Amino acid sequence: MAKKDDLLWKGILEEIFDDFLRFMHPKADEIYDLKKGHRLSR
Repeated sequence: MAKKDDLLWKGILEEIFDDFLRFMHPKADEIYDLKKGHRLSR
């Protein structure tokens, strides 16, 4: 069950990461290349 929960949690993070980063750092778009995308290891 833990592996299933882990995949779910990583999927959630992948979906909200950009918004969370912008919330924490309002100038995130200027600092990071968010258009490039990101990938969490699985």
